[in-house]
Amino acid sequence: MALLHRYFAKRLKAAVMYADYLNTRNDEMKQKTLSQLSQCRVLWEEISVSVTRWNKEKIPYMFNEGFSYRSYLDSIDAEIHNINLN
Repeated sequence: MALLHRYFAKRLKAAVMYADYLNTRNDEMKQKTLSQLSQCRVLWEEISVSVTRWNKEKIPYMFNEGFSYRSYLDSIDAEIHNINLN
């Protein structure tokens, strides 16, 4: 479950970085942001393989066992707060 949370948290981080990229006029900052986004992409590819495997194995079980979508979103929010933005 933590892996799935990290996956979505990284996606959100990249979305924020892309918004910064679109809003900045400084070419040096744009290059830095693009570099960070490309590093995230490699991480997403690695994580998405695990997430796909995890989805096939765990998600049907969780919903059958009374999985709480609200607590799932809350745990993603908690994970987002733990992201290291460096």
